[in-house]
Amino acid sequence: MIIRSQAYPRAGLIGNPSDGYFGKTIAFVFRNFRAEVVLYETPGIEILPNTRDHSCFKDMRHLVEDIENKGGHLSTGFLGVGYLMPTLTSIGGLEVAYRLLQNDTFPSWGYSIKHGATTIWERWDGWTAEHGFQDPGMNSFNHYSLGSVGEWLYDTVAGIGVDPARPGYQHVIIHPRPGGGLTSASGYCESVYGRIASAWGIEHGLFMLDITIPANTTATVHIPATTIGDVRENDFSIGIDFLHMEDGCAVFRVGSGQYHFTSPITGEMISG
Repeated sequence: MIIRSQAYPRAGLIGNPSDGYFGKTIAFVFRNFRAEVVLYETPGIEILPNTRDHSCFKDMRHLVEDIENKGGHLSTGFLGVGYLMPTLTSIGGLEVAYRLLQNDTFPSWGYSIKHGATTIWERWDGWTAEHGFQDPGMNSFNHYSLGSVGEWLYDTVAGIGVDPARPGYQHVIIHPRPGGGLTSASGYCESVYGRIASAWGIEHGLFMLDITIPANTTATVHIPATTIGDVRENDFSIGIDFLHMEDGCAVFRVGSGQYHFTSPITGEMISG
């Protein structure tokens, strides 16, 4: 499994002074962890520091290599599976993530689906063709944890993500990342402000994105593009501001409304 450090840096958050025993202990652990460890591996456990400094990912090739050594299959468990796909995406492993999503051999989400699953199972081996059913003492066929991949489907495939700096969908991140041979995807979220929707497709070398941003809400939108001049929208004069180019995308800020973006796209711009 993969666990990213999300512990509270200040004991004061739970009512203890930050200079108390708890605060000093946490500071000591974090300081030594970040100084000494980039990727700590034991059988089944990999821990990532909570940092956006991509130098900490210099040894993350081991994660991809581990997946490849298992025939392109995951080995994350109940706790770590929710971090696997976002971590792969953040370190440039989007193609690997899509491959995991689309696998239908054991262990994978697709294996369960291929064998008739209509719910998320508690265990990858809840039922297998080779061994049948697992121990009934711990073998739920309606369990959430392995279904945490749904967050990645919304955020990466459909492209509807939250802004950590402005939670609650008052500001959203629209950033679909095509890959895995998909030529279209769509999704929506019923927020407190109204429906947020994203639908993209690729036809004849053209990337098309339709989004809906509800009232009293803004969004940052990422469109695959080589230059700003590649991007077209129905009416650039209304509620759209170009921000910058970033990681092969033109990035815009938009207000509430419905938008239709298009941009030429090449195979090099699509993962997988």
